[in-house]
This record gives sequence, structure tokens and C-alpha cells, in this order.
Amino acid sequence: MRNADLKDENVTKKDVVIICGGTRDVAKNEAKDGLRILSEFAKHKINTNLIVMCVPHRSDLQLSSSVNKEVESFNRKLQKAMKNFGHIHVCIMSTNRDHFTSHGLHLHSQGKNWIIILILRCDIPVVYKLQCRNKCELQSQTQLNV
Repeated sequence: MRNADLKDENVTKKDVVIICGGTRDVAKNEAKDGLRILSEFAKHKINTNLIVMCVPHRSDLQLSSSVNKEVESFNRKLQKAMKNFGHIHVCIMSTNRDHFTSHGLHLHSQGKNWIIILILRCDIPVVYKLQCRNKCELQSQTQLNV
């Protein structure tokens, strides 16, 4: 998100916007701009549920690498900056190596499923309603199949 692209979109409390960044932007010393843009976006979207994912570590690098240290620093600043907004939920990314592809940069299906579960656990009424509706549909399907 180079700028708040969704700033003019008509989103409401019934919507959830999920923002997920990557290590490239943090590694390019663009972390300060990213925090500024996210804060501006959050100020403009107080009527919308926002889920901001922390940046994942690069699993292909040592934890002590400069890139991963910058990721840690960015994530701390992100959590601190977003704490002031009641409509934002910050989700900490998995550090489980098994959630990432062999090269360590991208999540594979197990990691993506982990994120879905994490998002469903957020305390957002819209997400809760979605969970309930899916459970009811699943129960109805199960009863029909019996």
C-alpha cells in the first residue's frame, strides 16, 4: 500500500480490511513510511474493522540478520502505533518454519490456514457472525448427509 488506496472506498463496520505486508518493504528502509501510511489509513477508516498482520521474519535468513532485526523493530513499532486505535486488531505472524515454503519467503497452504484461524479468532463481531453462519451451514449440511 503505497498510499491509502482504500481511503475513498465505501467500507463500513460490516466490512473487514486485512492488511498484510512483507519483508521487502522493511528491508528497503521503508518501514517509517509504512507506519506513517498505516496510521493515516487507520485515522480515515475509524468506521471499518481493520486487521493488520505483523511482518513475518525471513526464514531463509538467520534470526540475528539485519533484515530480521529490522522486522522485529518494525513489528514492535506497529503494535505500539496501532494500540491507539480501537478498530484495529494486530495479528502476530507465525514464526513456525513449517508454515513457510522451502525458500522461506512465502507461506504455503498450512501457513495460510494458520492465518485464517488467527483471523477467525479476532474479536470482531463481523468475523464472529461469519463463524456462526459457517458453523450453522456446516451443521445443516452434516444433518442432511446423515
